[in-house]
Amino acid sequence: MNGYQASQLHGKGLKEYVKKYGLMQSGCDLRVGGAKVTGKKLLMIRVEALRVVFRDPSIFKYHDIWRVGGAVDKQARLADSSARVLALQHFRASLAIRTGQAARYGPLDVGHQQMIDEMEHCIRRIASM
Repeated sequence: MNGYQASQLHGKGLKEYVKKYGLMQSGCDLRVGGAKVTGKKLLMIRVEALRVVFRDPSIFKYHDIWRVGGAVDKQARLADSSARVLALQHFRASLAIRTGQAARYGPLDVGHQQMIDEMEHCIRRIASM
């Protein structure tokens, strides 16, 4: 169980806790193994944190990292082939988790489906580099 799930913080204390790590709470309940974690929401990375991680001020929304010519594409072009292979392994594992969640919990909202589609396209682009 991660610190967020185990945290007894509420209100402002909780907001400061997740903000410290460049995160924010979404409107969706956190679920672990299909069970709702009472009082916890899914965490999303803040756009500002993505800009820092990717050193890319052109990121204005999460989907900007996956788009053609986006942050991941730029980094993949700069990486050597072994780094791209490793990145592909991690991206495919992440994608498998997300598609598995979709299969278990039913249809995804438009935003999550769009992210999966963009990840799939990005993985294909990197694989062809």
